Amino acid sequence: MNLILMEVPHWTTYAQSCAAIISVPGIVAAFIILFVKDKTQERKIAELGNIASQLTQMLNVSENRYRNSKKPHLETRLEQDAEQNKVQIFFRNTNRATSLKEYNAIVINDDVRPSRYAIADNNGEQTFSLDLTYTDELFIFAPIIEVILIYQTDEGYIFYQEIIVASRDIHERNFWHIPNSITLRENTSAYVLGHVDDNETNWIGVD
Repeated sequence: MNLILMEVPHWTTYAQSCAAIISVPGIVAAFIILFVKDKTQERKIAELGNIASQLTQMLNVSENRYRNSKKPHLETRLEQDAEQNKVQIFFRNTNRATSLKEYNAIVINDDVRPSRYAIADNNGEQTFSLDLTYTDELFIFAPIIEVILIYQTDEGYIFYQEIIVASRDIHERNFWHIPNSITLRENTSAYVLGHVDDNETNWIGVD
């Protein structure tokens, strides 16, 4: 007769088994805590990302406001000399928060020659003028002069403005002008027509 001898488990085996069983909830709890911590970290990272994005937007808005505060506010006045075939536009910058360093004028007409005058500073108020000398050929078709003005401030910002000068009649050299809005170089929005006063001795203000 064969006898099967079974080893009686030692008390340490029971202890180890019990310890293993007892440790399972602790391990599960540790995994849960780590998972929760990871989720918390993810939320914190997401919150930090949102805060960084909001700060960037606030900085962009602040920069745009600052640049717009440096935009020249130019009033323009037109005078004309029909005998000399000349139109003169006077400019006055009323924004004392900015200072124009230089400007340039591009005329989109072959029959017109521009002459620029230097910027003068009168107690913080800048003034300058632009002469437009035209030939008689300007009146063969439509007597319209298109001028693109480029302004640069002391801080390096560049602004553009378009001014339309036209005659009320082909036979009578009576000119009027439309100063369009001044825009930043990177602004590609359409120009907005400025206010026109029938009395050309008055200044026309455009922001």
